[in-house]
Amino acid sequence: MSKAVGAIFNALDGVIVLSVATLLLLVVPELVTRIVNDSLSNWFSSIWVSLRLRKFLIRQADHEGEGIFKIQQHNKSIRKSVIDIRNKKITYLVKLPNDVLAQKLLLESKEILREEISSRFPAYSFSNFERYKHWLRIEGTKIR
Repeated sequence: MSKAVGAIFNALDGVIVLSVATLLLLVVPELVTRIVNDSLSNWFSSIWVSLRLRKFLIRQADHEGEGIFKIQQHNKSIRKSVIDIRNKKITYLVKLPNDVLAQKLLLESKEILREEISSRFPAYSFSNFERYKHWLRIEGTKIR
């Protein structure tokens, strides 16, 4: 019994070490790039604003007859959206859902989303949304 428990603990230690190594392998290059070319505060701001925009864009089922599947697909694509804030440039990416109705729902909210991003960053001038494969992208450049 104690050999089995010891083997489980050794396996868990290996999994933890592997997880930490993978995390460091993914995060450290971004941190170094941000420290050299940008600032860490912009990185944390990117994470924070991404979470706030996702919360703003998540839709709940309403009583107008929108399908649950359509809303689930919309919310799934919103959960994959990300905003990247740099010193002179902001890029917002949102994945387009595979479902036509969910994609239509997202495309209808483009102007609301553009207005929300513009109001959060008044020092930036934003382009219109551009489609790149299965992604929508809006870019902003610093004007002040």
